[in-house]
Amino acid sequence: MKNCLKKILAIMMSIIIIVPFAFQCYAADDNNRELLLSKDFPEDVVNSISDSAVEKIFSSIENYEIADVSAETKYYPENTVENADLAVKTISAQLKDKQSGIYMGETVCVYWEWLDNKPKIREKDYISLKWSDDRLNYESDSFYAEDYSKKNMQDKWIVRNTYNTLAEAKQDSVGHWTDLYEKENCVGGVMILHLIPDSPFVLSASKAFLNCEYTHYIKTLPTTVFYVLIVAFLFVCIFFIIRKKKRQTI
Repeated sequence: MKNCLKKILAIMMSIIIIVPFAFQCYAADDNNRELLLSKDFPEDVVNSISDSAVEKIFSSIENYEIADVSAETKYYPENTVENADLAVKTISAQLKDKQSGIYMGETVCVYWEWLDNKPKIREKDYISLKWSDDRLNYESDSFYAEDYSKKNMQDKWIVRNTYNTLAEAKQDSVGHWTDLYEKENCVGGVMILHLIPDSPFVLSASKAFLNCEYTHYIKTLPTTVFYVLIVAFLFVCIFFIIRKKKRQTI
């Protein structure tokens, strides 16, 4: 009887400790989203990405003053909106020191979403981000990305993969491979990184030009033909092996 009471008390104590902690975590995530919305981050992106992605953006800007937030959306095929297959939104937050007003860099978020259950062929696609200001560099270890999928357009995203390492990093550009999930109708993703200046400087009216490009890859015809020839060759080999065994049996 005493053992049962001890177990019940232990369970109750666990609930008392865990529930408030879980509530605090949920409240913190919700507060972070509200803060990003108050800073003019696009609502559709903020409400779509995961809690981890929201936390990554928030942690990169919380110690700075936001001078400006800009967003640009590209649709693919290009020059389409209503009949687009893919939408890619690039959001950039200019950051400056709260005391001196010195420019401290930019937090960049790239969010992509395939529309209308596309694409049909899914492998790995490449997202590149370039910037025009040669005073900016990618901040080491600031990269974070996620692959998403969901059954229907109105559902919430499920995080399929997370990344902390870039595929490519250069003086004026970075690149990332996203893995398109095959078992759900809808796919998308997000990548977040921070750009820092070589040395602090006063923020001017001009902004660093950011250009994001999404490249969709499919198996080329030569590759497909190559695989077909290999399969055909194997079938022929199997056919002759079986035929030879039959002759030996006879």
